[in-house]
Amino acid sequence: MNRNHYDTDVTTWSPDGKLHQVNYAEQSVRQGSCSLGIRSDTHAVLAAVRRSTNALASSQKKIFKIDDHLGIAISGLTADARVLATYMRTECLNHKYLYNAPIVSGRLVSDIADKHQAKTQASWKRPYGVGLLVVGVDKDGPHLYQTSPAGFLYELQAMAIGERDQAAKTYLEGQLTSFPSANRSELIMHALKALKSAAHDDTPLSAENTALAVVGVDESFTVIEGKEIEELLKKK
Repeated sequence: MNRNHYDTDVTTWSPDGKLHQVNYAEQSVRQGSCSLGIRSDTHAVLAAVRRSTNALASSQKKIFKIDDHLGIAISGLTADARVLATYMRTECLNHKYLYNAPIVSGRLVSDIADKHQAKTQASWKRPYGVGLLVVGVDKDGPHLYQTSPAGFLYELQAMAIGERDQAAKTYLEGQLTSFPSANRSELIMHALKALKSAAHDDTPLSAENTALAVVGVDESFTVIEGKEIEELLKKK
């Protein structure tokens, strides 16, 4: 991407109607390793490829538990994701303290989208360079949301973001009609198969580079790790 005199701050419009710094933030999301989410009538699943910056470093965290009924998967700048995760956890705690009930997932995600968008309105700020996939459960069942650096907010049945996300989307689109009726195990298998299609051929999925989490109407948000992921990868 070449610099030009329309990208010196986030509030300067280019002649073709673009905010270049917002576009750069969205490019950061596209360059992050793939994350995806799927929901059925009873469960929602997050899956992501974990990537290490070098052979001496551990893999970056891709899935964050926010509350017992809520979690996120990220693509982009992990540092920005930690800031947003901390905000979301604080809001969940405050709501639970005030109302003795968990916060509605849609309300919290709407607040996050507003925070994204607010960063595009001041010249001394920069957009968050991270996209979120948010899963949550409330009285209406499981939900899956996507937010972007520009402040867009979508509720979805399935979605993939990050590097090679189109390969995962192709699988998700082909299986879309089967998701609403899928049980927990079937939904997890769909997530792993979609993630496999987005992984590099020279780096197969393993327990070390795969992140997986599930939440359901009768199950709190659970991150699946270690031997359990190994067993699931053998089945796919």
